[in-house]
Amino acid sequence: MKEIDGSDVMMIKPMCYVSLRIDHRVLDAYQCNQFLSDFVQTLENWSDVF
Repeated sequence: MKEIDGSDVMMIKPMCYVSLRIDHRVLDAYQCNQFLSDFVQTLENWSDVF
């Protein structure tokens, strides 16, 4: 719900679920989390990036 002009309005937004499987013997979870965070930022700001 979002308030527009003093009344609540239900909005439909596009969504995407992203997951990443890693082998902790090879990769550190912190680095993978940083990658996913950067990936999400890129998708959310697509028009600014390209």
